[in-house]
Amino acid sequence: SSGINAEYGGTRPLVQSLYQTINQTMNAGFNYCNRNASKETTLAQMLVGYVGAVSVAVGTASGLRHLIATSPRIPAHVKVTMGTFLSFPASAAANMANDKLMRKEE
Repeated sequence: SSGINAEYGGTRPLVQSLYQTINQTMNAGFNYCNRNASKETTLAQMLVGYVGAVSVAVGTASGLRHLIATSPRIPAHVKVTMGTFLSFPASAAANMANDKLMRKEE
């Protein structure tokens, strides 16, 4: 869904937040399916991982968007291009958070 976000989300914060939430929903399911089945995963662990990952994704995208928008040294046309690709570092940071939060007991 990072590719979808880059294609259709662009720099619109609400749309980007929606796609980050969809992406982290998919990643939470993926991490659950690939867990160590001999260790029990509680609902609380899954929720902490999911909420943490969504928070990291939206926070990273919002923070980067703000840094880019307020930087006086970046030309306007470059800001637009950079805004289009904000979903990639946000997704990477969130995937790491989701993995660590959901699988810390393994």
